Order: sequence, then structure tokens, then C-alpha cells
Amino acid sequence: MNSGFEAHHFCDQVNEDFLQCALYDGNTDDAKLNGIEYIISEKLFEQLPEEEKQYWHPHNGEILSVQLVAPNLPV
Repeated sequence: MNSGFEAHHFCDQVNEDFLQCALYDGNTDDAKLNGIEYIISEKLFEQLPEEEKQYWHPHNGEILSVQLVAPNLPV
């Protein structure tokens, strides 16, 4: 069973390899914070210890399927 939800990412590009994002369930005044997400480059991911990599996931599928829309952020 696939389950999903809409998450609006409000991100800060900290540097070339790192974004910090607040995830909300909408983009209105009454939107609720769902979580915090850190997005790192593939270069940083490859430098992580193997045991740490299990806690990260690539965003390639979301980006290529146009499920992730990130206006004004470098790609």
C-alpha cells in the first residue's frame, strides 16, 4: 500500500551542498508544521559513514517525477 501526503517545503540554501527545510501541510496561515528535513548533495551523502546512510534518502525520484517543485532553489 502506498501512502503519501502533501508537504510544502520552505527551504534555506545554507550552501551548495546543504538545504534546511521546514515542512508544512499547506501554504496558508493555518498550515501546521509537519517536520524538518535536511537535504544534502550526493557528494556529501557519499562521504557519510555507511551506518548513517540509512537515515537519508535521495530526492531524485521526487524531482524527476515533478512531485517536488522547488522554485528559486538551485538544482
